[in-house]
Amino acid sequence: MTNICEYCYKKGYTKEQYKQLKQDIQQRAMQVYNRTEDTKGMYSPTYNILPDTSITVFIIQELKKLGMEFRENSQYYRLQK
Repeated sequence: MTNICEYCYKKGYTKEQYKQLKQDIQQRAMQVYNRTEDTKGMYSPTYNILPDTSITVFIIQELKKLGMEFRENSQYYRLQK
């Protein structure tokens, strides 16, 4: 599932809970981005920077917006700062 609205609807979240989750995801993505070092063109396993949770896919979507590159079904990432 790659739509946060659909995810929240299925979980029975209120609009306020949706907004809070969206904000939390954006903050988490920014934290991961800021603490991740430049991979110098090499791909590294995503599990090195993110645990596999029910919202990992949404965090990855935010990381892509910040310029992080993913491949092979988001199993590997690359970052050039």
